[in-house]
Amino acid sequence: MRRQPSSVASSARLRAWSWVVLGIAGVLFGYGMTADLPFSRLGIEQEHIQLALKCGTGDLNPHFFIHPPLLSYVLFVFYGAAYVIGRALGWIPSLAAFEQLYFTDPTLFYLIARAFMWLMAMGSVVLFHRIARRLFDERTALIATALMACAPELVRWAHYAVPTVFMLCLFMASVWCVVRIFQDGGGWREYLAAGFLGGLATAAKYDGALMLFPLLTAHILAPRGPQSRRWWQDPRLWGALACMGLAYGLGAWYTIVDIRRFSRDWKFLYDTVAYGALTAPGSRITKPGWLFIFMDALPFGWSMPLTVLGIAGVLHALIRRSRRDLLFLGMIGFILVYMSRWQLINSRYFVQVAPFMILLGVDWLMGVVRALRPSWWRGAAVTAVFAVLFAAPLAKSLAFLGRAAQLPPATQAKTWIEATLPAGTKIVTMADLPIVPNAVSIQRQLEEIERKRMGRGERLRRLLRHQSAFAATYDVIYLRFPSMGEYDPEDFDFAGQAQEGVRYFILESSVDEYLAEPHNFPSQVRYIEQVRQHCRLLQEFRGPWVDIVPLMRAREEYLQIYELAARP
Repeated sequence: MRRQPSSVASSARLRAWSWVVLGIAGVLFGYGMTADLPFSRLGIEQEHIQLALKCGTGDLNPHFFIHPPLLSYVLFVFYGAAYVIGRALGWIPSLAAFEQLYFTDPTLFYLIARAFMWLMAMGSVVLFHRIARRLFDERTALIATALMACAPELVRWAHYAVPTVFMLCLFMASVWCVVRIFQDGGGWREYLAAGFLGGLATAAKYDGALMLFPLLTAHILAPRGPQSRRWWQDPRLWGALACMGLAYGLGAWYTIVDIRRFSRDWKFLYDTVAYGALTAPGSRITKPGWLFIFMDALPFGWSMPLTVLGIAGVLHALIRRSRRDLLFLGMIGFILVYMSRWQLINSRYFVQVAPFMILLGVDWLMGVVRALRPSWWRGAAVTAVFAVLFAAPLAKSLAFLGRAAQLPPATQAKTWIEATLPAGTKIVTMADLPIVPNAVSIQRQLEEIERKRMGRGERLRRLLRHQSAFAATYDVIYLRFPSMGEYDPEDFDFAGQAQEGVRYFILESSVDEYLAEPHNFPSQVRYIEQVRQHCRLLQEFRGPWVDIVPLMRAREEYLQIYELAARP
């Protein structure tokens, strides 16, 4: 049957608008990406890049499994390609010079990693649009994709080299194969591809394993012939599961080989998120988990209007319970029920399910719009509703971009310290400060790492080899936060440090979290009070807080440098 000219024209307009949405997404995902360089404001981003560079030593075991290592392996390949190209063009004289470049000016390494994240974020939007178009009408798919593209959660994590959007892109690719199984029954190719991509998603971030829910649901609900086997007897399902295990093994092999370290890190991770053990005060939830999800986590990552829309879509799908609804309800229901019991709930934990909640919500809303009698007030009401739906997440995303585009206080402090304090000065810091430690400081840290079995200290050992490349290095003493589970209470000995000749002490805004709970952190609180009592505030750097998790927002970030005024 031939399509009517008006239908063809409408489809062409919608396709043109999809390119506009993709262009807007590209701008949102890329704007301000280089603002904090050459140093990242996220410690987790530094960890992934450091692990990628460590692979260049020949040791592919990350010895760190809080996050699976696939992203670091991919970045290692990109860095290797950059080295080969730079060497061929004469820009990089040697491997040692390439390594030294990371320590002196790591901008190139962050740019490569963040450009890859930008591509993954764009790929996630494109794949989601294709999934939505295959399951729903073009208009519903376009609106849901536009809402996803301007959501603060996706905009936020597209800016940093962390596994969130990498996992999301692989997850969406797996779901695309799952949708084909759901609609057409699928062949071996779709099953194996869905399993393999799902395994890679899990090797990028453990919660990529959620794709098992749509895979099993699609397999059970897929059309079958009268002579088909029962669903659990179908070899294609077992082939998909085997491919998932194979892909995970390829991407995170050392989680299997180094099972002892993996088990230890996994226990630490589970205790932290499930029970709140060692969790920073500002990250603990203070209300029932299900209420926190709907009142804090989802509104923080996707805005309150989109949260309400998603809840309405899920409720409508529960009432309707069509085959299409069931494909996603299992995954959405599991993540909401399971995570509601946790004590550490971040908005990024819902990055796979929130887009499909929004998709169900848009489908419900479009049904309501079509059921209304055409009139001028209907047009005005619909326009107002969609304006709110788009304005709220876009405003939150633009606010984040405005904050992220400003120079972090730690970078400002580094510039001031190197211009003011002589090399070799002893400095105690509770901040993640990007000044370069000298040989004495590095040796002290290596001894601590060995004593506490915190790792191998490969980055510090390499940094020690490149000390001559820096104009100024400092004897830095790092005080670890309790949330890391690696601190010694005796480290917080202000009088002892003053007697050893320390004159400068650096505090950051995170100390406010511990000051709020003096009964839980007496050593830290006493130390902070002594610094502020016996030292004078020499310099303070402030900047807007770049919100990453729901509970740590709406406050200013600061970094304070104190100079000892009188020995205690």
